[in-house]
Amino acid sequence: MSIDITMPEIGEGVTEATVVAWLKNVGEPIEAGEVIVEIMTDKASLEIESPAAGVLGEILHGADEEVRIGTVLGRINATGGRVMNRSNETMLELYRLMVVTREIDVAVAEIDGHWHGCDGEEAEVAAAYHGLKEGDLVAPHYCGSLSAAYARGADLRRLFAGIMGKATSYNRGRYRSDVCGPPEFNIIGLYSGALGLPLSYATGAALAFKLDGTDNVAVAVFGDGTSSRGDCHEAMNMASALKLPVVFVCQNNQVAISTPSGDTVAGNSVADRALGYGMPGARVDGNDVIAMHDAMEAAKARARRGEGPSLIEGLTYRAAGHFVSDAADPRPRNEVEAWRGRNPIRLVRERLGADGVADAARLDAIDAEVTAEVTAAMEQARNDPNPDAEVLDVDKVYA
Repeated sequence: MSIDITMPEIGEGVTEATVVAWLKNVGEPIEAGEVIVEIMTDKASLEIESPAAGVLGEILHGADEEVRIGTVLGRINATGGRVMNRSNETMLELYRLMVVTREIDVAVAEIDGHWHGCDGEEAEVAAAYHGLKEGDLVAPHYCGSLSAAYARGADLRRLFAGIMGKATSYNRGRYRSDVCGPPEFNIIGLYSGALGLPLSYATGAALAFKLDGTDNVAVAVFGDGTSSRGDCHEAMNMASALKLPVVFVCQNNQVAISTPSGDTVAGNSVADRALGYGMPGARVDGNDVIAMHDAMEAAKARARRGEGPSLIEGLTYRAAGHFVSDAADPRPRNEVEAWRGRNPIRLVRERLGADGVADAARLDAIDAEVTAEVTAAMEQARNDPNPDAEVLDVDKVYA
């Protein structure tokens, strides 16, 4: 529900800064990118911009207080006052995409133990790929890549066929459709196998959008492990220097295969790095699809206005193994169970009911509809033919 406003990293050797003034009072509406706090060190005066639209919900450190870097200064209520334009239809679309993501996991896990599941990350996946325009482009994270293609309009049966190398897939069995989605839906795949390069591809697409004079936006989604790669830095630096229309989304599930993010991500958070690039950065509850949706809408709107890139870090949790076939999990069991208790689908069901958007019967009907759709698509794909030499066009392979 809330987004933290933290004292950012300012420079080498700087461990604290003084709050000069808050420019908003608690309860006042805030636009994404609006300056809300002035701070000062012994070397410079700086401004902190709001990472998202919302209402200032809490001030934890006021004027004249000296505060250490990384400390939470206040919080924005991203849903207070319904600042974002969220219709009931949008809320139900988000819920449905979350359920699709869950059911895709269930279906693919039965045929592929190497599948990277999204158990516990459904809210972030749905919010990242929902509501994009036809001309927009997506470079998805491998966790949630089929959901990204589905949200862009791809046929689920053909996506499943791509995983199994079937002739009916978009790629006619030439490569896996989960890591390399169909380009006709403006999806950039993980072509080289290296996780950082899609950020560069998305930034290049954003440059093309700007040069062409369109209001299209590129969305690059990556994990906490990828956030420490050099190409992540290069993409963000270039995007900010040229004010490119790209939204960087860190799907921080707090573990890179088996390495905790705390062992690899320096500083307080990935989002705090945004200050160094001169762009807004927000750490959002990645298990709250509404908060993630609001942050995404604000970042996309900023990009379409020509104001440049944004960085959103959705803090979520990988509730299962790196692969669905992982037999053991090195993480503390109580930690895993605590996060399982914050199941994002259950949380949004409760929210939709409390807000009067939909009752349990309507949500159950959506669940049943999605399960039937996914089951039918997988059954069709499994029965589809394998490609022969003619389908593969082997005479056109030059490698």
